[in-house]
Amino acid sequence: MAILYLDGKRMKQMFGASAKWLLANEQVLNDMNVFPVPDGDTGTNMASTLSSVVRAVGLEGSPEDLSSMAKNAANAALLGARGNSGVILSQIVQGISDGIGEKKRLSSLDLALSLKKACDRAYASIQSPKEGTILTVLRESAEAAYRRARTEPDILIVLDTLLGEARRSLLRTPDLLPALKEAGVVDAGAMGFVLILEGIDRMLKKLELPDLSAAAREGKSAVLSPLALLSEHFGYCTEFFLHPREPVDASFREKLSGLGDSLVYAEAAGAVKVHIHTKHPGLVLEEAGRHGMLSRIKIDNMDEQHGERIAPAKKKEIGIVAVAQGEGVRRILESLDCDAIVTGGQTMNPSVDEIVNVIRGVNAENIILMPNNPNIIFAAEQAARMLETPKVFVLPTRTVPEGFAAMLAFNPEASPEENLRVMGLAGKKVRTGEVIRAAKDTTMNGVEVKNGDIIAIREKQLTGPYGDCLEAVASVAESLVEQDSELVTVLYSEEADECTESDLEKTLHQRWPNLEVEVHHGGQPYYSFIVSVE
Repeated sequence: MAILYLDGKRMKQMFGASAKWLLANEQVLNDMNVFPVPDGDTGTNMASTLSSVVRAVGLEGSPEDLSSMAKNAANAALLGARGNSGVILSQIVQGISDGIGEKKRLSSLDLALSLKKACDRAYASIQSPKEGTILTVLRESAEAAYRRARTEPDILIVLDTLLGEARRSLLRTPDLLPALKEAGVVDAGAMGFVLILEGIDRMLKKLELPDLSAAAREGKSAVLSPLALLSEHFGYCTEFFLHPREPVDASFREKLSGLGDSLVYAEAAGAVKVHIHTKHPGLVLEEAGRHGMLSRIKIDNMDEQHGERIAPAKKKEIGIVAVAQGEGVRRILESLDCDAIVTGGQTMNPSVDEIVNVIRGVNAENIILMPNNPNIIFAAEQAARMLETPKVFVLPTRTVPEGFAAMLAFNPEASPEENLRVMGLAGKKVRTGEVIRAAKDTTMNGVEVKNGDIIAIREKQLTGPYGDCLEAVASVAESLVEQDSELVTVLYSEEADECTESDLEKTLHQRWPNLEVEVHHGGQPYYSFIVSVE
């Protein structure tokens, strides 16, 4: 049977079907962009973003009119966007909403024109768009759908054309990006877009779809009991949803109890809602993140709230907010007078909403925001655009060591613009590389590695394999040290126990006796060592 229009009810069904299919294939997408470093989070980022849309439009109850629902979906996608892939997806939803405008129904041609709007918006949101990504697949499939819709009123046929061309375009992505061809994969973000279309196709053809995961149903969690009174040591009121990969045993709850008080722990619909008062929210989130996906993270500074009840604090001129993960990294940032930290980093990209919430908790007229990861810069810029007060300046730091150097250059007496300039120059002087174990057998940049090999990454170039961590760290430092270098810094993770601090310091001092060497516990996940030189 032909479908000649889309209204609010049908669009809501499409969002639900696409979310089900994307969530069902989340790990497949994550595994696709390993390369071989385990930073595959495209599936998680896209699924989290689309889940925000599903929560906003709802799958039950009376359907909204098409225009209102599209606007709600666009806003939810932006607030829930995580990582580059999630932010791009949010721009696609926003473009579709722009195309819908005030319409109550869409014809096949209206739908095709909305997809073209989505394409234009997605391309415009990227400073240097690359072909061979989700952008290419979106553009080529939208163009095919538009050509078909000019003469075809049946939306089913137009959507078939859209999906068919998207699949063909996906298979061409390795020809446009050499890194994909070398790794033997298609682009993960583009594959995510195809999965979204496949979910819609399966729903329309009445094919089986999995139950919507807890990630998209978390608003149905059990009602929590009244929270305990604030403790004498206020700390941070930390709340989040945990969607465990497998059932969580009692030891997890006991671990949380040791990290704070006023713990409220409610299990419902396959998810766990956690509320806790703690002085170390980063430790709580890292512990929870070991067991599954986190969402709706909310952190409130209770000391600040309590102080404001007594006497409102005077706003400082400039506050600093940084994105980071790892107990040691957080401690270093706090020692450098960073005002607030957004928990996130490689494979754990915070959403735009999470960044906005942390910024709002800082009592300052202006905020300098440091993403400390290239995959978070886009979300940081979106967060900055959403806030009129405080005024947010994004300093596009790409690594944690860049953030450290920028913090050291901060001058609270200077203007935000001057600090942005000086801190940016300081950050750019830092050269960074990482040491990690390969996650799979692969060949990259002509280097052949096996699963478990010790390898190094610098400027997306892979080197190795190395015999041990000392050799790897020294090799990375060797590639970073220049004639005017003064300092070598190494951050080691929890898992980097095969090398001691003294081993690292001795090795680096012997190689560069005239350079200052600092070795710190960073506690960062994924990278065994982060090596920087300035």
